[in-house]
Amino acid sequence: MNAGLKEALEDPQKYHYKQEWLSSDFESTRELLEIFAFGTVNDLTNLKFSKREDLTSSMIDKLRKLTIISLSAKYRYISYDFIRKECEMDSSNDIEEYLIQLQDFFQMEIDSVGQQVRIIRCFDSRDVYANELPLINLGKDTPTTTKDELLQSLHKWKLKLLCQITDEP
Repeated sequence: MNAGLKEALEDPQKYHYKQEWLSSDFESTRELLEIFAFGTVNDLTNLKFSKREDLTSSMIDKLRKLTIISLSAKYRYISYDFIRKECEMDSSNDIEEYLIQLQDFFQMEIDSVGQQVRIIRCFDSRDVYANELPLINLGKDTPTTTKDELLQSLHKWKLKLLCQITDEP
């Protein structure tokens, strides 16, 4: 792993890696950047060109935070047990520390006694995969719905609802 990539993946202020992923020339570099742009800690089990052992503790911490950001986009209530499982973590204190460090991404309420976090509002999100390059590691697990497909689906749904309201076929 080159020094520039290591520095970018360890940078505590950097959470978006899509641009680097798009401009990467080597499959091993692109694979790691793919996981940091779109993946989670669980995706480290499928590495083809890199080894998990090559990642520093700072990189694993970063990927855990990125995983929590992904969870915050999917769920409004997240239990500490679920975060522990998804991020391969043990300590509730570490979970709370990560959540506090991610305040720029979402507004939340932390319930230390109930061991859960409630996501109130999201301010930022992970990078969005839009089929720019084929995925090496993530495959079918990453949704590939484009904006146009989403708009088309919403338009069809709207027409269906209008037909139901007016009792037309």
